[in-house]
Amino acid sequence: MRIPFIVSGFRHRAALLAVLWPVCATSYAQNDWKQFESEHFTIVGDADLDDTERIVADLEGFQAALEQFFRTTAMRSLPPATLVVLDGKGDLRRTGIEDGDQRFFVGPDRTFALLTDPGNDEAFEDLLHAWFLAIAERSIPNVPLWMREGLAAFYRTTRWAEDGSRLDIGRPIDEYVRLIRQDRDRLGFERLAEVASLSELPELEDRFRAEAWALAHYLMTREVGRGHEQTAELVRSMASGRAFEEAADEAFGIGVPALLAEFDANLEAARTPPGLTLALGPNIGRMNAVGEVPRISAMSTIGAILVAAGLHREAEAQLGRAVAEDRGAPEPYVALAPLLIEQGRFDEVRFAIETAGRREDPGYLGHYYFALSLILENPEPTRNQLARIRRELQVAIDQEPAFADAYHQLAASYLATGEVFDDALRLLETALDLSPNNPDYVLTYGSFLIQQGRFDDAREILVALVDRIGDSATRDRGVEILQSIAGRTGGRGLVGEGFAEIRTNTGQPPARIEEPRVAPRPQAAGDGAGIQVVRVVSGEQQPGLLSLVDCRDGLELTLEDETGSYVFRTDSPERVEFSSSIAGNIGREIQCGIQDPPIRVVVTFQPVELGSESDGVPLKVEFVED
Repeated sequence: MRIPFIVSGFRHRAALLAVLWPVCATSYAQNDWKQFESEHFTIVGDADLDDTERIVADLEGFQAALEQFFRTTAMRSLPPATLVVLDGKGDLRRTGIEDGDQRFFVGPDRTFALLTDPGNDEAFEDLLHAWFLAIAERSIPNVPLWMREGLAAFYRTTRWAEDGSRLDIGRPIDEYVRLIRQDRDRLGFERLAEVASLSELPELEDRFRAEAWALAHYLMTREVGRGHEQTAELVRSMASGRAFEEAADEAFGIGVPALLAEFDANLEAARTPPGLTLALGPNIGRMNAVGEVPRISAMSTIGAILVAAGLHREAEAQLGRAVAEDRGAPEPYVALAPLLIEQGRFDEVRFAIETAGRREDPGYLGHYYFALSLILENPEPTRNQLARIRRELQVAIDQEPAFADAYHQLAASYLATGEVFDDALRLLETALDLSPNNPDYVLTYGSFLIQQGRFDDAREILVALVDRIGDSATRDRGVEILQSIAGRTGGRGLVGEGFAEIRTNTGQPPARIEEPRVAPRPQAAGDGAGIQVVRVVSGEQQPGLLSLVDCRDGLELTLEDETGSYVFRTDSPERVEFSSSIAGNIGREIQCGIQDPPIRVVVTFQPVELGSESDGVPLKVEFVED
């Protein structure tokens, strides 16, 4: 069902360009906006130049500090960021954005940050906090919430020293220090580690944030700053899937009980927490003036922020005024496109972008939204529609090589038609390089690998996705795909009762309409590797001879060695990895049932309580040489 616009003039595509707001209506974007560029950000607004320079310098310093911390981990940047800085007289109170509302938005194509009071330090620190969490969500999703929140609080106070010679990081947060010292009944590390979402403890949220900050701050600053390197190593190790206890022991050189006792003693001593300093080059934070911002662009930027904020009524009003002011400019239509797509008004997206495009190119987002509207409206596109989709996506890639979603959609168009070839796979790998933890990309990549018969690779990345993803619908899609390849890896695996057969597409692919032009794969900051979605399996190991594979109710493995028999059982056989370094095993199928002769393997397993019906839950079965 289509949801009508509040403004009736938008209901028909022919009327879209004739919105009846008077041009003289009050606008929230004035004529005196200026635009600046720094190394990582586009800055627009009407704030005082000195205020803008200070904010941009601190933000670029923050970016440099994160790159320093994440240099041993794959730091994944956000989509291109636009920072809107307005003075006190140019606030957005009339748009519907209130003082307490969120001011930071990360979409698939753009990042928006909004500051309406350049002198408000708390608002700027809130922005840095949100920015860190957004990067952490992309870069270290396996790291627990307490660590991400604690590090975000540590980095939120990042500022240049007054003489500009260094960056000060980790300034004590008075509110947290006071709360920690006053509260003798702390949550404790075990409770911190259990919390997966702040919604789990709404009444204790402040206490959680304070304790998470205190522990992260201590780890970062212990041993006269050596903790910075050690914590970076801890985060890198945890991001790869290792447990906190194991990773901390290796990173800090002491066991977790001793580390936590050290932390508790530090809290009891009530010392003032130290900070860190980082020396950077003199050009960090420098920005260059680009010029005046056209009124229509300023109005469209505000409209895009309102769309991102979910303020749809206000966005429609703002962008309607922009359309009325300049009916041929593409910016308001491109800003409006995500809202029209969300409301299922796909033909209006295409009509608006095509109409505006007669005067000037709508940019990479305009081409992308045009293609996306066709994709969503036509699950089984015609040959001509498919050709247009691919053409628009290719233009988007050519215009913005760092835009991940265009690569993903273009690759998916080949998967949907059964066309599997190297260039399309490289498109998807590029999308994953740019946004490695995007679950939609991982699901598409897993399906691509299955279509190519690369079952082992598909299992590896899909199990990792199911392990970490929070969205239930996406997780269910991953489980569904995993169940279709249960027990089958790389042409070798388990068949028989309890396992699904895999049928690959061995016929000739349909005639190709257009082969994609693959742009050079951008390298993520601090990382030259490809997809960072490999699951690391850790647990106890038991070698022996695999004598029985029972697939009738879940999966039960019986192992024999010189001391006796071991039974490993799981209700989720699709989560068990099978691997082999023996060349002769490629193409071999392991039947469910008695193995005659038995097969030498090493089983990695999770122990269970004494008295259980099995000796453990199998995580991985590796076939080894006799």
